[in-house]
Amino acid sequence: MATPPSADAGALSIPTSPTTLGSIQMLVALAAVSPTEERRRIQSAQARQGLDTLDRLHRELLSGRANRATLDQLAQWLQTRPDATRLRPDDPKFAALLDDIDLRIRVELAKFAVEG
Repeated sequence: MATPPSADAGALSIPTSPTTLGSIQMLVALAAVSPTEERRRIQSAQARQGLDTLDRLHRELLSGRANRATLDQLAQWLQTRPDATRLRPDDPKFAALLDDIDLRIRVELAKFAVEG
């Protein structure tokens, strides 16, 4: 049995591509992000990674043993740190926080004689 034609059957339909619209919106959003905002985002992510890894080490120590992989991640954090110091945060408090994380990681690695 054939379905009856709808009233809109003769109307032109204009294809819309959500992918194209999404891509354009993404490009506009990327263009809107300033270099300062991007630098802050990267530095915040780096600080968060350092703190998360220190927290993991703390939990491991409470359970009785530090994993070598965690110590290696802390050493890796220190090796990537010079990138952050070249691009010092504009906020002096945030710069001091990064320095504190750096120092804490160095102290923890020194306890295990791991070079960073």
